[in-house]
Amino acid sequence: MKKGLSRRDFLKVSADGALGVATMGAQVAMAQEDEKKEAAVKPSVPGVSGVLDRAKLGKKAWNDPNVLLKVRWSGVNFYEFVLPNGKTIVMDPYFDDPNDEHNEYKYTPTDLPGGEWVHGADVVLLTHGHFDHVMALPYLMEQKPDLDIYLYEDEVDVLADPQLNLGAMMGMDLSLKANHLVKDGEIIDVLGTKVKCIHVPGHTKGGVCYYFADYGWLISGDTLFQMSIGRTDFPTGNLNDLLTAIREKLFVLPPWTKVLSGHTPPTTIEEESRCNPFLQ
Repeated sequence: MKKGLSRRDFLKVSADGALGVATMGAQVAMAQEDEKKEAAVKPSVPGVSGVLDRAKLGKKAWNDPNVLLKVRWSGVNFYEFVLPNGKTIVMDPYFDDPNDEHNEYKYTPTDLPGGEWVHGADVVLLTHGHFDHVMALPYLMEQKPDLDIYLYEDEVDVLADPQLNLGAMMGMDLSLKANHLVKDGEIIDVLGTKVKCIHVPGHTKGGVCYYFADYGWLISGDTLFQMSIGRTDFPTGNLNDLLTAIREKLFVLPPWTKVLSGHTPPTTIEEESRCNPFLQ
């Protein structure tokens, strides 16, 4: 944490930096326009218990035993999948503060019953190593020392190097390690759920998307956004690699596949393949 900053101030600075790290400039203007529309129309994902404005969401929807897999997000790339057996998969863990105005989707683990994390984490899946996708990982590792952490095999040095994971840019000496390294196309069994690992380099060299075929969900991290793509001007980034991988590896998925990204509302493969301005 930066010296001289309170926890809240640090979270605000880091979250603002995270959005800049993740998205192309065009996304900012689009997000501002989308914000005006969200008051009237709240996007949701069929079969998922989360919506963009948690303040208007009944508590039953967050604890419905009939929901097979629950998705929760903070607006800064935090997802928590709660399985029927009570086990939890956490994606790209990040701390957030519900009282700060940057928390655009009005959700944070701290405003749910049971403390900062509803269930903690049994497994963590990392899409890439940037600071804004891993900041809460040390906390989860303290809670569960034998925590299973998955990362793409080419992303090891990004996660470990503060210069590559951009922690140094935010004044953090952030160096972490995963204990499970995945390969492109590998299908892993995560707490009884089959997940396909799809290597999509470009935002970082070892970026990976996680495809839940049984649910029709793609966790895209900072590769593919709603009407945008991830930035490619940071260390190990490459624009051509990103565009090629999205077209050849993601756009071949079923068109109805729900895309849950690191920083934008849900979208679909069909919508992005037809309308994303960076991929036409």
